[in-house]
Amino acid sequence: MKNKLLKLLTLLLSILTIACFAFACTPDNGDLNGGSGNGEQNQEIDDSKENGNEENGGKEDDGEDNDGDETPEHTHSYVLKYDSNNHWEECSCGDKKNSAVHSGGTATCEEKAICKDCHTEYGSALGHNYGEWISNGNNQHIKTCANDSSHVITENCSGGTATCLAKAICATCEQEYGELGDHSGGTATCTEKATCENCHTEYGSALGHNYGEWISNGNNQHIKTCANDSSHVITENCSGGTATCTEKATCENCHTEYGSALVTL
Repeated sequence: MKNKLLKLLTLLLSILTIACFAFACTPDNGDLNGGSGNGEQNQEIDDSKENGNEENGGKEDDGEDNDGDETPEHTHSYVLKYDSNNHWEECSCGDKKNSAVHSGGTATCEEKAICKDCHTEYGSALGHNYGEWISNGNNQHIKTCANDSSHVITENCSGGTATCLAKAICATCEQEYGELGDHSGGTATCTEKATCENCHTEYGSALGHNYGEWISNGNNQHIKTCANDSSHVITENCSGGTATCTEKATCENCHTEYGSALVTL
């Protein structure tokens, strides 16, 4: 009996101990009803939101994570570009500015103008614009470029025929050049000069006689004729040599027999 009572007391003591422990661990009504504990949690969320808004520039978090999606701001870097007519500045993004037509500079006969802004050749060279040939008075003629007077072409006069009365006329500049020409025309003879057909003045020299060899004419004479005028003939009697009783003498000039053989008495 005594043992049963002891066991009952021990059981009641265990139940009381468990009940006290349970009561001490149970939260108060305020905590159970979402009191001050719940308010502190909401404050922390609000602070988190506020801190988040400050980090986001005052904007409320829309629930999307933007980390890594932001595109860095582009800074234009322009490069000068040009074509045959215009120049401009262009960024790698395609943006353009300061577009303008080439201008300034001066084209020459052989080179294009240089743009005063982009320093690029543009347009076309002028090309040469030569005028008429003009005699420079020293047997040459020149023509000068209208676009640049330092560009000059010089050539010798040519063509035409000079006479004893007038110089030749250049076929290009149509001005006299050179010297008077020689007399021409007429025919010199053995004893007289030729007479110029232009100025009718004797010129040159007489031809002089040009006699050939002596030739026997078969009548104890020999002749020689001028090659320049066959009417000029010299006639002489044969001479020299010695006749014999049987043979005539042989002329020492025409080397032909002449006369008679010696008569034998």
